[in-house]
Amino acid sequence: MAPLLDVDELFIDPDLVDTITIIRGVETVDTHGDSQVTQTTLAGVLAVVVPNSGQTLVLLDDGSRISDSITVYSRHQLKAATATRVADRVAWNKNLYLVKMSRDYSRFGEGFYVAICEMLGENPGQELLPPCD
Repeated sequence: MAPLLDVDELFIDPDLVDTITIIRGVETVDTHGDSQVTQTTLAGVLAVVVPNSGQTLVLLDDGSRISDSITVYSRHQLKAATATRVADRVAWNKNLYLVKMSRDYSRFGEGFYVAICEMLGENPGQELLPPCD
């Protein structure tokens, strides 16, 4: 019964939709074996963004940082890292997130994708907290 559900209207509902920026890196290797990542940016992509949980304090040897994750529902496929591909990054709400998992749910609507994204520590506006004593 679920495949009969069409969620296309989610992406035009002004109460739900937001804009994200997708930063996609393409890695190339030259004849000397050196790799270089070329970035392309897709700004103004419509998506529904939902926080997964509250912020979590992650304790590290050199300090601590706030970790957070989001789920992104979009008509644009976000790509997680593979052996031959760099993971996409998503800029949303003044934070930068790394795509950890992406799934194609087009049976629920044409071009319907879901991605789980984790906040990056070096994102704009996110300061590392000093080490705990």
